[in-house]
Amino acid sequence: MDTPSLRDRLTRKSEVVMDKLVRDHIPELAQLESNPITFHQADPDEYRFFLEKKLLEEVHEFLENPSLEEMADIVEVLETFCKEMQTSLAQMDIVRQQKAKEKGRFSKKWIMKKELRS
Repeated sequence: MDTPSLRDRLTRKSEVVMDKLVRDHIPELAQLESNPITFHQADPDEYRFFLEKKLLEEVHEFLENPSLEEMADIVEVLETFCKEMQTSLAQMDIVRQQKAKEKGRFSKKWIMKKELRS
């Protein structure tokens, strides 16, 4: 029997209500809940997939509710990505500063409009 691909396993129809990456202490805290919740540690491919999903989730939550708490969640996911890429937020900030020096920031609020011809 063929083993289903990661994408097939993650997108198949089932009775799963929620399937997402959670913070490290959530399994401990969930033991206090009466709802049946199970956890497993992801393999590297699954982890990357769910980390990408988590970034999109956190950005969406920030857009729905702009707040420091939601920004902190985005930074937490970015920091995790940095660790996975064997770098750091400090290194990312150096790149950010270089880009700001070369291309500027977003403080002047320029909107670019370009007609695309087909």
